[in-house]
Order: sequence, then C-alpha cells, then structure tokens
Amino acid sequence: MTSRIVCIVLIFAFIASSCASSVSGKDLAKEYFNLGNAYFAIKRYKDAIEFYQKSLDFEEGAPKTSFNMATSYIALGNYDKAIEILTALLAKDPRNTELYSLMAYAMHVQGKDEEAVVDYQKILEIQPEDRDALYNLGIIYWRKKDFEKAEGYFRSLLKVSVNEPKALFGLGSLLLDEGKPQDAVGFLNQYLETKPEDTAAYLVLANAYSALQRYLKALDTYDKVIALDKTLKDAWFRRAAIQLTKAQDPDRGAVSLEQALDLGFNDMTAVTALVKEIASGPLLENEKNQVYVLLKKKNMMPNIDTSGKK
Repeated sequence: MTSRIVCIVLIFAFIASSCASSVSGKDLAKEYFNLGNAYFAIKRYKDAIEFYQKSLDFEEGAPKTSFNMATSYIALGNYDKAIEILTALLAKDPRNTELYSLMAYAMHVQGKDEEAVVDYQKILEIQPEDRDALYNLGIIYWRKKDFEKAEGYFRSLLKVSVNEPKALFGLGSLLLDEGKPQDAVGFLNQYLETKPEDTAAYLVLANAYSALQRYLKALDTYDKVIALDKTLKDAWFRRAAIQLTKAQDPDRGAVSLEQALDLGFNDMTAVTALVKEIASGPLLENEKNQVYVLLKKKNMMPNIDTSGKK
C-alpha cells in the first residue's frame, strides 16, 4: 500500500470516527480538504472535487480549497467551471497573482492566448518582476510571431534573473528563429553552462552553427548530443547531412545516415533535400551511389532525378 493510499485510508478512518464524536465543522473541513489533496496527488480529480466540495460545505468559500478545486476542474478539461471559481476568488482577492496565473493557464490551454496575455499583464502590474509571467508572455508572443515583444519579455526576465535558464534558452531559440544565429549562439552556450545535459539545446545550438556556416562547430555539437544520447535519430541525420554535403566526409556520413535510419528517421522532406544536395554536390559518383544504395535498402530513396543536372 503506497503512502498516499495509506493517507486516504487514515483520513477516512478519522472522518468515520468523527460521526460519533464532537469534531468541529472546521476540523472536518480540513480533513475533507486533505482527502481531496490525496486524491489529487494520484490524479483522481473527480474524487478530489467531491471531497473539496464536502470541505466547502463546512467552510464555505475557503480560498485554498476553492483554488485546488479549480485546478482539478482544469485537469479534467472543465475550464468554464474552473474560471467561474477563479473569478469568484479574484472578486474577493483582486491582487492575488497566483489566481491570475492559474486563470491565464486555463485560458492558454483553451487556445485563448489574448485572454491569457491580459491575466499575465495584470500579474506584472502587481508584481513587475514576476518570472513566470515574463517568461510565459515571451512564449505566447513568440508563438504569435511577434518577435519584438517576445524578445523584450525574455530580456526583461534576464534583467530580473541574469542566469535564468529558461530565459537563456528561450531567447537563444527565439533569436535563431528570427534569423539572428550569431546572437543565438551566445545565449545558447550560456544556457548549456547551466544545463550541460540538455540535448534539445545542443540541437538548437548546432542549427545556429550551421546557419553561420560553422560546420565544424556544428559537427562537434552533434558529437556532444550523441555522446549524451545515442538514440537521437535527428542528431545522427543532421550530422550525416553536414558530413555528406559540407565536410565531404562520405564514409562517416554514410555511417551516420545509416544509424539515423536504423533508429527510425523517416522525414522524407529532409531526405529528399539531402539527396538533391548530394546529387548536385562535389562527391564522387561512387560516393553518391553509396548513399543512394543505403537509402534504397531502407526504402527511403526518393523518386527524383539524381543526375545532378539543374
């Protein structure tokens, strides 16, 4: 029996014994609240809501209980009910940033980012250096392709916390997306100093080096990724692409490509682009054919002209 289930059993025992005792409503409210939390912890959200409601029957409008109930409704996808609860709580406590944050999240997961932005900005009006609000606004505006605002929020976060990892990674990735790979490299390397085992960040950094045509640095970065996780098919494929087209290292490139395909790489758009570049590139015909034979063997050879003619 896990500790959480033991907790539930003990609380049930307490409540059952309370029926024959003079336990106060406040104590019962607390125990029902704890039981709701125990169910929430094991993701039984409907049961959690049932016991939060029982708690509220004894302590009407209790903020923590209502907040947790709203969180449970969000977990179940009942956003309207969650927003109803949060709206009522905010009417009583209009400067509670935690309530605005949960409200913004409820809006965001519904795709209502305009409403989420309003709530995050209310947080900043109350608490201008709120890290989560600054970061989330950066992410929302990035997705909206409003790079200037997104960059502004990430940079504001870095002013609040100079080495904030998520701001460094977010800003580095955003700058690459903006077409500013040189600026991106600095932030991504700074991020990797704090998170040296983040393979996703290494992949973004390698893309930035490739965009700068610093292919040896890109290959070195892919080597680091693969050393951390040899199952990353994208890393193997991207390394193969550089080895076969930029570094002109066909033997190693073929090995990397085969490894990517063995791991299940199946992006035909990327494969087609690679074959076209190889076909028009400087590799010898037997070196090109080595790649084509490998792709045919894996049923990944695109049906295109490989004569190299334009």
